[in-house]
Amino acid sequence: MRTVPIRTALVAAVALAVVAGCSGSGASPAASTVASMTAASAAPSAATGGAMTIQGAWARETPPGTTETAVYMTITNGTGADDALVSASSPAGAAGVHEVVAVGSGDPMASAGPMMAMQPVASVPIPAGTTLELRPGSFHIMITDLKAPLKAGSTIEVTLTFQSAPPVTVTAEVRAA
Repeated sequence: MRTVPIRTALVAAVALAVVAGCSGSGASPAASTVASMTAASAAPSAATGGAMTIQGAWARETPPGTTETAVYMTITNGTGADDALVSASSPAGAAGVHEVVAVGSGDPMASAGPMMAMQPVASVPIPAGTTLELRPGSFHIMITDLKAPLKAGSTIEVTLTFQSAPPVTVTAEVRAA
């Protein structure tokens, strides 16, 4: 049985706490950095702007003392042209497009493998006829400096801005963490 040194375990625990609002899928680090692109579906939409269709928008409930959350959804590009998600805004707080990436531990002797971190991105491509999945452990909308705690069962609004398509405002259901 292989053991993990206490220092490595503590560093990993701190890293997980930092990205807790953004990750949680249990996916491998390599899978965490790749957006799911699939053929567009004909399922009903939660919000449509131009020909961008948004479905299944939800946000994580905030634990006590936390002032940030992540918002997830699927975005289908039915515009007939390649586009990109370039920004987000919300009356609930400061919003931005982020991704979760694997980063080295900085310790060549560490046996715990890469740690996860989140970072803002300038844009996320959405080719024509595909669906981008914003999900835990991958691309997501990060909302910081929340004006009030988010409780399960409530909702928040998020406006998505695209490179070419008109902005789309969606209502995201807040779910228990």
